[in-house]
Amino acid sequence: MNIYVHSERAINRRLKSVNGDTDNQYLFLSKHGSPHYTAKSERGLNPKNLRHFKEGQGVRQFITEDVLPYIRANFDPNFKYSFHDLRATFGMNLVDAGLNLVGTNKVTLDWVFDMVRSRLGHTSIVTTNAYLNFRGRLRLAYEAQQHWEQELHKLAGIEVDNEFIK
Repeated sequence: MNIYVHSERAINRRLKSVNGDTDNQYLFLSKHGSPHYTAKSERGLNPKNLRHFKEGQGVRQFITEDVLPYIRANFDPNFKYSFHDLRATFGMNLVDAGLNLVGTNKVTLDWVFDMVRSRLGHTSIVTTNAYLNFRGRLRLAYEAQQHWEQELHKLAGIEVDNEFIK
């Protein structure tokens, strides 16, 4: 992202924007200088060059028309993801990085929670906790699934070693 922010492409897009090339400018702008998503706090403002506020339509369209067909054709025909999955991954990666800092006593767990909440734009820590608890719930689901499959294999008389049927 650091390379992109200093690239000619990014600079030209910021210069086309109503807000110009400022420190509080959105990182990713369209070729016309419009944000791909407008923060809710800014939707009361009405820049001259916007017919409507952006809510990620362009990103979702790019995923649907370009990214998913490419992945499905070249890797996995059943692959699915949404833009929100990327946001959730970002949040979980922030948690992981923060927990590493907690482990070295550089920050507190409360600081990590608040930092993630702030970075994701959540007003309530309850919403953020859903991100923080996701991996734990996912791990429990995998363990339950694995246990259930082992029980089914026993009932069917199939020996299983390291999750592969012999």
